[in-house]
Amino acid sequence: MDLRTATARPTLAAAEVAALRAAGVLIEDPRRERPRYFDGRFLAARDLIRDQQYILAREADLGRAAGSGVAGGLEVSRGEGDRIEIAAGHGVTPAGELVVLPRAASVRLGDIPHAEQLSARFGLGRIAQPPLRNRTGLFVLALRPVEFTDNPVGAYPTTITGPRTVEDADIVEATAVVLVPWNDDGAADALDARRGRAAATIFAGDGARALSSNVLALAMIALQNNVPVWIDTPLVRRELGAERADLPGLGHAPRAL
Repeated sequence: MDLRTATARPTLAAAEVAALRAAGVLIEDPRRERPRYFDGRFLAARDLIRDQQYILAREADLGRAAGSGVAGGLEVSRGEGDRIEIAAGHGVTPAGELVVLPRAASVRLGDIPHAEQLSARFGLGRIAQPPLRNRTGLFVLALRPVEFTDNPVGAYPTTITGPRTVEDADIVEATAVVLVPWNDDGAADALDARRGRAAATIFAGDGARALSSNVLALAMIALQNNVPVWIDTPLVRRELGAERADLPGLGHAPRAL
């Protein structure tokens, strides 16, 4: 590695690039382009945004290289009434995004307006669901990486006659707790029977892959009128790196001990 440039990649001349492209052996990734700065170049906000996108793309690629799952913490337990307790911890989604809970979270399943907003924002439901006040069935408790803009500041005009505006100055990364309905065709069987069928689908089939790659599954929860009946963590929770040490015939790697 060249310590002056902090990179181990050799720089190709324009003639070499043209020759490799013509031979079809130069593989380019449009997500991995970053601005080249030099004295005299006009700097625009889009250049800094491209820098941010480049770093995020590389982080996601590195995350996928190590696999997905829980790196530490994030244990799920039942709280009082309709509350679910999630311990602090961090993990990586199948898409390579990092999700972090810096402190323990207590989630109230009866917080209907907040849950409705999350469901509409993320579009996680695949089939029509009953009103959240009467939710009954199997759900996957998961974490989803999100971001939003905040901290507005005054912005100077970009033209001579333009007005001053107010723009959010920061992009805040956060983690949202979501409930993803488990798609078992809305079966009306007892919740324990549906638990067994879900286990067969996950461990003997490919059911876990039905979840979005943008969420990190922590536990499967059975709800009866929005109150937890049982919580099964091993059904959907996977430890980081477990998929790289899969055992033949078991469908999914066991949890790391």
